[in-house]
Amino acid sequence: MPMYTLNSTSIRRSQHPPPQEQQPSQQERQAPLPQERMYAVGGLYSAPFAPRFLEGSALQIPFGTPHPVGVEANGSSIPEARPAPFPVGMNRYGRGQLPDPTREAANVTGIFPQMHDASLRQRRVQEELAQEKRRVQQEIALQQQRLQKQLQRVPPHLPQQQGDGREVLQRLTQLQQQQQQQQQQQQQQQQQQQKQEQRQEVPIQTSSPPYVQQPAFTQQQYRLAQQQQQGSVPWENENFRPQRQRTLRKVSMGQRREPINIADGGHRAGSVETRRNITVGVNAMDAANNLLKSRVDLEFVQRFKNLYALQADDENQADHLKVQESTVLGMVGTLDVDKCSRMIEDHDVTIVVTDTGTGKSTLIPKAILDGHPEAKVANAQPRRTPAIKLAQRVSALYGEKVGTKVGYWVRGEHIGKLGETPIMYVTNYTLFLHLLHTFPDEIDITHFIFDEFHERTTEVEALLLLVKLVMLRNPGKLRLVLCSATAEVSEWKHFFENLKVGEYSKAEAMYPIHDYYLEDVSKLIGINFAEPNVSPTGVVHSVQLHTIRLVLEGILKFLADTVAPGHSILVFVPGRSVVEQLSLWIRDNLGDQLDPIPWYRDIELAVIQEALQREAVTKKKVYVATDIAEVSITLPDVVFVIDSGTAKRPRIIENDINSVAFPPLELLWESSVNMLQRRGRVGRVQPGFFITLLSRKQAQQLSPNESRLGNAVLHGIVLHCLHLSPSPFQMFSLCHEKPRKVSVEWSLSTLCDGGYIVPEEDHVSLIETIDNTIQHNVRDAWSTLIGNAFAAQTAGNDVSSFPLAQRRFNLSLRGLIVGGLPFGVEPGNIVFNGVIMGLTTLSIIAASCVSCGTPFYVPHNGMDKIARLRLLRRVEEFMKRYKGEYCNDALSAVDVVLTYMAMQREGVSEEGQIAWCEERYLSRARIVEVLLVVAQTREQLASIVPFEDVTDVDELLEQLNQNALILSLICSAAYMHQGIYVLHDAALAQKKRYAGSGIFVNINCGRDNSVPTNCPWERDKVCIPFTVHTIYGRLSGSFSSQLKPEVYNIMLLLLSSRFVYEEIREETESVTFDVAQSGSHVYISCDKITAFQLLQLRRLMCARLCVLHFIIQQKTAPDDNDVIAEELRNTGSDFGIPPNMEQHPQFLPAMITSSLTKVIERIEAAIVTRDDVRGSSALATSKPFCRVTGRPDGFHPTRQSALVFSSNGCAPFAYPAGEMMPVYRDPHASQIA
Repeated sequence: MPMYTLNSTSIRRSQHPPPQEQQPSQQERQAPLPQERMYAVGGLYSAPFAPRFLEGSALQIPFGTPHPVGVEANGSSIPEARPAPFPVGMNRYGRGQLPDPTREAANVTGIFPQMHDASLRQRRVQEELAQEKRRVQQEIALQQQRLQKQLQRVPPHLPQQQGDGREVLQRLTQLQQQQQQQQQQQQQQQQQQQKQEQRQEVPIQTSSPPYVQQPAFTQQQYRLAQQQQQGSVPWENENFRPQRQRTLRKVSMGQRREPINIADGGHRAGSVETRRNITVGVNAMDAANNLLKSRVDLEFVQRFKNLYALQADDENQADHLKVQESTVLGMVGTLDVDKCSRMIEDHDVTIVVTDTGTGKSTLIPKAILDGHPEAKVANAQPRRTPAIKLAQRVSALYGEKVGTKVGYWVRGEHIGKLGETPIMYVTNYTLFLHLLHTFPDEIDITHFIFDEFHERTTEVEALLLLVKLVMLRNPGKLRLVLCSATAEVSEWKHFFENLKVGEYSKAEAMYPIHDYYLEDVSKLIGINFAEPNVSPTGVVHSVQLHTIRLVLEGILKFLADTVAPGHSILVFVPGRSVVEQLSLWIRDNLGDQLDPIPWYRDIELAVIQEALQREAVTKKKVYVATDIAEVSITLPDVVFVIDSGTAKRPRIIENDINSVAFPPLELLWESSVNMLQRRGRVGRVQPGFFITLLSRKQAQQLSPNESRLGNAVLHGIVLHCLHLSPSPFQMFSLCHEKPRKVSVEWSLSTLCDGGYIVPEEDHVSLIETIDNTIQHNVRDAWSTLIGNAFAAQTAGNDVSSFPLAQRRFNLSLRGLIVGGLPFGVEPGNIVFNGVIMGLTTLSIIAASCVSCGTPFYVPHNGMDKIARLRLLRRVEEFMKRYKGEYCNDALSAVDVVLTYMAMQREGVSEEGQIAWCEERYLSRARIVEVLLVVAQTREQLASIVPFEDVTDVDELLEQLNQNALILSLICSAAYMHQGIYVLHDAALAQKKRYAGSGIFVNINCGRDNSVPTNCPWERDKVCIPFTVHTIYGRLSGSFSSQLKPEVYNIMLLLLSSRFVYEEIREETESVTFDVAQSGSHVYISCDKITAFQLLQLRRLMCARLCVLHFIIQQKTAPDDNDVIAEELRNTGSDFGIPPNMEQHPQFLPAMITSSLTKVIERIEAAIVTRDDVRGSSALATSKPFCRVTGRPDGFHPTRQSALVFSSNGCAPFAYPAGEMMPVYRDPHASQIA
């Protein structure tokens, strides 16, 4: 069978699979990313190593030259690896096994010769023995101290009992004296040896560390630094002794070390940006660790302690704060409300730039309503939790319940209504959905307030544009207030030209905040300071991250000895792995003084709230958090914030389509907004200290916050924008922050492949257009407004110079329904297919579970990974009780949610519900969120198309038991473009760091082992992860499903929006179908009977779409079956409905599900081994089959099947002139609008 590698631009054919992966040339090799090299030695913070210094001159090598990475996690050296052969060269879907960059880097031949000098080897052995001897001495000293403490507790008048330890103590004393004599003799010998070596000393030129100014080191200085690191030479500053990791930083014999240029911290992966020659020295990073030390500035430390001593002094509190604190409501804020209100009244747009915690979100909406009782205020928040909390807070200020004057509307929950309740706190997404269905001239909101607008999620850019256009069209009708901790006012004044813009940027701080920069930190903990080098790209390199880690450890040691137990510390670090590494270090080294509390995305908020309520008696609490803690719950006990100055952000590389589809996270220096947000976590309820590891100069040069619109997947926002205008390029070109053109094109292509939109030039588009009068009128109104603004902006320019702006698209029935639901495109597609199959309520629950995340969780135990792994396995055992046989996490989540609803119906108390969830490793908060989203989705779907809603839990459970397979396929079909063909079993996948390759997307993917799953990721199966994120060029998938390849192929042919095939004739034995997704093609071959069955099923699905269209057009009621049957006959299409069922269109969903179940059962019963299929071609054609194949010679499809209400699922097809693929591709992709 010919094998193919297919993508959107080329088709490569080979008659036989390649036996082995070809070794890439030296020019094609890529060194691993800095983070990957750190992982290659077993941990993120293992020190980068340099080769041993050899006798003679320093070895110069080009910066970025590939070389082997030190040691593996188990401590063994990495051998010279040969490229491993592929299992079969490529997977059955034509996707080749992608090279692993980390493994390739380890395979590169080393450039440093091995040392075979016997004297050098003997010296290393002696050093190892000396280290072991010192370790034994330390243990003896500890035992001696313990015995002395025990003897001190014995009263002197009591008689000593036999065996009380006095004899042991005397023996230890004798041993200690002998050891001291031996040490003196060794020191004398070392001094004599050093005197001899000084005569032959050769200076070594090397680069200085980031925070050290040191021109050159000699062999003696390196030896002294190494002795200090090993403990044989005392440190000048004991508070900053680098704590070496027990397993990762031990010096092993014969170990190669990696060359490092510490000073510039440039790209160690061979970046063109910082290519230069570097010097290889002895243990360069260890020397850098030692040379960071300096003498502590005692005077500066005393000033710090004096400021801290005033922490609880109420006399220094400002008078206005004392007045607020004396009231019943306590602190409110320091905003000048009168001045701010006058500015809002006199300007169209008011930009309020003040520090966090000054009362912007609370006082401004209240002041507007107090001054204008008829006002309708919408305050948009980036997250749901702040929206709810603020509504409760402002309601308390009025002394009323939530919903009277103040309400909120977030996903899945609302009290009050936009345009009716005077003040509504909403999320940005909810406000955007509200404007999608509102005429521009009928907006019933008088004041729009965008809080924390510097974050500017994807929908905020579109929201600001829509509000601006309405304000220009109706002067004086609306007022816009933008609140932020920082903003480039000049840029926004230019965006709001022709509008009157005011700025308020003064507010007294609630409490004083003492700022400490890297220069100050160096004085506190005793390190030399040097200005860090910052890459123009803003990337933080591994050496810089290592140095930041050392400084963090030093400041934590200092605070552990200085801070009172009641005052907590909040540390901002980048990424989950860094959080866990630093938390583990705190427990191992400062566990008797500090209590580490990890905090990242996967940790339940209840865990943080419980830690917040826990009283600190003897230990200081340390919240080690990612940037999730920037704008989450308030931490009143936090007095110190330590900012690492780094953050992880998605970044798209435009020439890498995988980067566009799955934006990877990169380690970057934080923006100025991030620093101000982190600084704002203190000073709200008491004075605080903000300690940043950025220098003053670096902090002043931080880049402003980048809009997320430029580095995000835009499927959802593009689909929503098409509800407003048929030309998304025109709309995005008017936004303040414009998205990447390649991202918009990718989203349009994906939406076309998925059947959500169709280009106007497509002949299907003229028939598929939805004739909904209300929806059309709203869209036409917004489209006219946007088109006029674009014409004014491009006035005087040739229209042909903007080809992309002339591209127009129409929504299909699928796009209309999915775009009106409160979650993304893929979960919305689950609901759409569920409506077709008659499983609407179950599909809503499944989509809500996929959107909110799995309700199963592993109790947090970041300190013990072995215990966490055991808990993970135990949680997975519980998951198998809930439809585990279907290997679908979404199905298990639906089952457990319905079981929870049945338990809740029995009247179990809230405490009982919590206990019930804890016994089953369930997150009750997540289940409650799912149920809230289910309620909102029911409401919004009913406003688009009426449906039969099942509310009885027993009926839903029975429906799930009968249609579990169908629901599993519905969930998997929504993410069919993310299908992964598994090439390796679990053991090999863990070693290679990926399990298989994408079917439609050319990228490797592996399982996220930190998330519990029912999906086993078995070899030669297809896994479909519902949640993916990119790690070093590979995908990591979680919340997945697993299907047999034949069942996956059936799913593709049944639920793909469109595919093409050749005419089926009487002599045809097998039929080949061409399915396109994400710019790639897969060819599937079926036996003729299976092909007819699938085409018949798609005809019935088209009939069901016709029924939905009639209901949306209000041509008939949902339960008027006679009228529906008549309308179906009037279409003139043959949908293949049996004659005895034509008068019963209500049975169409049951006919579809039952027929699909029979097709799958028939295929599964006929599945044979691959060897049997290859051995007998007759067997392959005599039994049912549905397998992937190559593109047949002379394949010329003449038929197509599209799931649209305007077709019966079988229509003629002809390739457009000059087109090779039947999916939308922009002919002007190289031009910029």
